Amino acid sequence: MKHHITALIFTCLTISAYAQAQSVHSLSMVEGALNNFESLLNTPTLVSAPEAVPLGKNWFRLETDIHIFTDEANARQIGAILNDLENIGNYYNGKRSKLSASVTNSAPAGEKTADFVMISIAGPVQIKTKYTALVKTITHTDSKTEIEVRQTPHDIETNKDLKNLLATRYVEDVTINGKKYAYLRLYTLDDINASILPGAKGFLEKNSGPINDEIVRLVISAAKKK
Repeated sequence: MKHHITALIFTCLTISAYAQAQSVHSLSMVEGALNNFESLLNTPTLVSAPEAVPLGKNWFRLETDIHIFTDEANARQIGAILNDLENIGNYYNGKRSKLSASVTNSAPAGEKTADFVMISIAGPVQIKTKYTALVKTITHTDSKTEIEVRQTPHDIETNKDLKNLLATRYVEDVTINGKKYAYLRLYTLDDINASILPGAKGFLEKNSGPINDEIVRLVISAAKKK
């Protein structure tokens, strides 16, 4: 039992350390993105293929990283959407995914706690997931926005569908060949209970890309109106 508890603590610390490193790493432009500017222009692109790592007992860890350069909206407009937690349901309302939030607590320095409801849709399958997270706005200016979303410790402990959620949202203005563009990156790491999914690993990996592609397009579409 002692060895089991020690291993469990070590695993939790390892996950926490990895998440912290990824949070810092993902709040920046992907290395080499500028070299792929033409292929990334107005085209959401996965940084790497999503991989669902089995954790046992139908749980999988899924990591998704997607980015884009766009000339359809600037960093101020996109940042306004990313930072508008109260109206998130109006923006994230697509055919593949929907997300709503209810702010339960606001604190100084750009921190808010919110209850989220996420619906993922893949053909006839609809997955509804509820979770509570702390949303921290690290930077919010006209030229750059950095946001970190972390599931609260209490929700990690009690949630039967989702654990260890970390999401970062990053946008900045860049100038390329004398013209301004916005660079947007959305990163998500979470543990998912996939017990109800047929062929869970393949299902998660196949649908993560299209869902996140749609989210990027929804954000930019909403930003154009700001």
